[in-house]
Amino acid sequence: CQAPIACFAQLQNNNVHVRGLVSDVTGDRVLRATMTGPRIKAEHLGIQVAEMLLNQGAEDILATIDSQI
Repeated sequence: CQAPIACFAQLQNNNVHVRGLVSDVTGDRVLRATMTGPRIKAEHLGIQVAEMLLNQGAEDILATIDSQI
């Protein structure tokens, strides 16, 4: 795997806390997003985190990495 991306979900009581990260290969540009909500909405929370990262510029970072490999 060449792309520095991560997702971590943690269940606490009836809520899920989802964290996502996208970085360039040097670590100079790191994007982070988090959401917390009811565990029955876990999939939706994950999608929201991904959309937040895309809105911050994750697609540009991933395209740059893709062109380098």
